[in-house]
Amino acid sequence: MHFVVDQFINTEMSLMDILNKDNSNNLTVKMIREMREIIGELIELRTTSEGNQKMMQVYLRAEAFSNSNNEEDHYLLYLFYFIWFAYAKELNRLEDCQIIYERSQEINCDPPPILSLKFIKSNHLNYNEAKWRDLKFDFIVKHFSSSPRFLLFFLIWISKFSSEGLGSRISAYVNRLVPSKKNYEYQWHYLIFRLSDDIELGSLDECSRLICELQAILDSGKMSIKRSFGSLKLQYKLLRGDLSAIEISECQLSSNYKVLLMTNMNLINGDLIGALGSYNLDDFSIAIGIDSLFLFSTSIRLKLSNSEPKSAESILNLKIKKYGDHFFDNFYKVRIALLNNDKERAEHFFRKVYFDCQKYNALGLLDIELEMSLELEHGQIRQLMSSTFHQDKSTVIVQESKKKIDKELKGIEKIIGKSQAIKQIKEQIKKMADINMPILIMGETGVGKDIVATVLHETSKNAKEPFLPINCGALLETLLLSELNGHEAGAFTGAVQDKKGIFEASGMGTVFLDEFGEMPELVQVALLRTLESGTVRPVGSAKTIPFHCRVVAATNKNLEDLVAQKKFREDLYYRINAFIIKIPSLRERPEDIPLLFEFFLEKHGKSVKKNVSDKLLSAIKEYQWPGNVRELKNETDKMCLMHLDKEIYTIDDLYVLKEKLEKKEVIINEKIDKIQIGENDLRNLDEKIKSVKSKSRNSRSRKELLKEAFRKCDDLTRQEVIGILEISAATATNDLKLLIKEGFIEKIQPTSAPRTHYFKIIKLSL
Repeated sequence: MHFVVDQFINTEMSLMDILNKDNSNNLTVKMIREMREIIGELIELRTTSEGNQKMMQVYLRAEAFSNSNNEEDHYLLYLFYFIWFAYAKELNRLEDCQIIYERSQEINCDPPPILSLKFIKSNHLNYNEAKWRDLKFDFIVKHFSSSPRFLLFFLIWISKFSSEGLGSRISAYVNRLVPSKKNYEYQWHYLIFRLSDDIELGSLDECSRLICELQAILDSGKMSIKRSFGSLKLQYKLLRGDLSAIEISECQLSSNYKVLLMTNMNLINGDLIGALGSYNLDDFSIAIGIDSLFLFSTSIRLKLSNSEPKSAESILNLKIKKYGDHFFDNFYKVRIALLNNDKERAEHFFRKVYFDCQKYNALGLLDIELEMSLELEHGQIRQLMSSTFHQDKSTVIVQESKKKIDKELKGIEKIIGKSQAIKQIKEQIKKMADINMPILIMGETGVGKDIVATVLHETSKNAKEPFLPINCGALLETLLLSELNGHEAGAFTGAVQDKKGIFEASGMGTVFLDEFGEMPELVQVALLRTLESGTVRPVGSAKTIPFHCRVVAATNKNLEDLVAQKKFREDLYYRINAFIIKIPSLRERPEDIPLLFEFFLEKHGKSVKKNVSDKLLSAIKEYQWPGNVRELKNETDKMCLMHLDKEIYTIDDLYVLKEKLEKKEVIINEKIDKIQIGENDLRNLDEKIKSVKSKSRNSRSRKELLKEAFRKCDDLTRQEVIGILEISAATATNDLKLLIKEGFIEKIQPTSAPRTHYFKIIKLSL
């Protein structure tokens, strides 16, 4: 075996380094070196006519060499074809690839597996990506090796599996090879593989730890910054619902990638108009080259949310043709079937995708995708879940429940509650329903500002006119202006035709400006002019157009404070606050909690009287519900969907509560009373927190306090740590990780649900 071949198979050295070390005058080696040099310069060479000419000259010399060479070392000759094939593929000479493959088969020897690898695809050039992935998998199974060269190829391949959420297919091989290697390169690819796979499956519990480990490798200086890491961090934040438009606009990623992130962010936030405005590019080709199946499916997801089943099905078929079938495609088939009113077909595909998600540990992805399915009603989702397990019985419940809900959800009755505050809001709505003046709705996140805006419209005399909502905090400045005022063709890149803004498109109806306090300053100026003049000027136009709609704005910010901080225009604030509706938080109207809980249960064919334990009902009343009505609704939906077969729901079924949460105040106070801080023997939580604040706030003093808490209490949940130290969730997580690393505590995970996890002190036996 020639020196070059031996080193290529058995070392991690680059091919050029190996070739430069060779002292022989072998003509085949010289030809291989010449081709490899050109491959390394392709990007620069393609930019000039001289460079393109040089590329073809070397390519033609390789062809002439193959016709006349008399190389006796068959393995070296195989390496020549190996490199020539790569060269032809880079030049997109696919027909030549087939010829090169056929010539390589004429060599009278069986090459080492690693040298035959490149030719696998040559005989299958028309295969789609899924089949090419399967060929790689078969190669790994047949020729699994721990040789360094195999590992380098292996590290490149595994990303193809994880980017589609199919890491489980290859994880056994990954776990055998990579973790045992101390090389940072191997560890990096291993962690990226796991992070990418978890993100694609919606399994986000371990992602934070993996990101920390990857960041530690970067911080050590052992690895240069990898672009894939940055995109994965953004995608993780996207699926958690923590990604902002500013982060997307400032990230160092391609414009197409930013479009996909922005579109999905809007869908996650329930902003269909924002999503449609973000995605103004070609439906399919935009995602080509994006290493994420979740992001690749954006156009399908968007078309379905906009109730366009034919377009979605067309894109899905193109995707399957080019990239092959994927188990989660069945979810999009569910949505297509529902939009086509084919319930039987929808239930069939939902059963398939549900059990496949269980198989691949992708139920987290299913939860996320259901939240992003803006065209689906909760009754439809529950019916699908029910049909998967109790088809006959649950179908009747769905129909009866839906009739009841439809009867209740009319106009002012959509606002659930009997508190004095809710009664006042209902009276305000009746008085303001037909006032053609801006109305400002204020309240914390999740209190139901969008519901109040909808009811204002539905109880007005123009209820049959359009109601068009837009999230002012989710769109970039220029895009928001275009959505509000419209634009003319040619106003900016991608504006191929005139488009009406929502002020004009809403007619005599209502424009709902959600997240009003997040509006960029430039848009504030334009909006003030619009409200004062009653006209809009489309982007790129010199003409103004009158509008006749009513404007309703909503914010969870204190606009007076923003005005004082020069972050919001004072003149716009006074223009919009002529009529104000303030919605109190749920904790300020606890008497409404049981009514809301009953309402959300009825959507699933359940009731408090028949299906809820007394302890659960008491715990729900006592809990503070920081996420307000939205949190109560989401937790109730989750409880019902995840426990379809239960007749009586208990605290254990409502993840946000659990057993310890029912006695949260008592438990925290008991534990705090046991903690001694310095010379002070404090008696209550508030005094202890003040004492802690008066001391050094560095992590060392906080860590000692946390250790003392564990010594006195044995075990604590993360929420209890947050309450004791009055720190953020992120800080609590970091402190707990430090104690785990020190071996002071361990993490206990009774179930897969994060809310059941707690931390326990490790007691050493003497």
